[in-house]
Amino acid sequence: MRWPGVRRASDWIWIGLLAGLSLEAAWPLPAEAHRLKGLLQATLVSLEPDRVRLEMELTPGIDIAPGLIGKLDRKQSGRISKAEGNAHALGVVGKLALSIDDTQLNPALVETWFPLTEAMTGGLGSIRIVVEAKLTKLAPGAHEIRLQNDYEPGISDYLVNALVPVSARIKITGQKRDSRQREYRLSFTLAP
Repeated sequence: MRWPGVRRASDWIWIGLLAGLSLEAAWPLPAEAHRLKGLLQATLVSLEPDRVRLEMELTPGIDIAPGLIGKLDRKQSGRISKAEGNAHALGVVGKLALSIDDTQLNPALVETWFPLTEAMTGGLGSIRIVVEAKLTKLAPGAHEIRLQNDYEPGISDYLVNALVPVSARIKITGQKRDSRQREYRLSFTLAP
């Protein structure tokens, strides 16, 4: 079947371009996505036979960024120094409860990164905090990691997920979260 007025393949290209432009005009997409409300806390859990690693990204919304910057930038220099950032990150780590098989772990601060204050006030800058806890002499078999995040629960939205383990000895068997994802449980088995 031939469509009237369509003679060549290049005609189809023009029809596709015009259709795409028409759709874009009908449903314009926002140029940028700014977080407006609250604090988004996204945590990735990485598991190895000898340690558990948490990579956290905290993205303040435009509504709370000025208050958070005021807490972070104690010298009011317009920049968050390494010392100011680490002090804040230690406060975040202090609000985490991390355990394996009901045995409390002691997560240690490994790395921090703080964006420019202008990015945070624009709703685009994310604070990055990496912590690790050592797992000593983990026996082969079934285990469960539990994470409870009590940092700023009144203003936060939480997301938690596990990365696929690098070690072939570890097999994730389940993930459970409460309705807000403040409490997270990761079940796994460790092969000999």
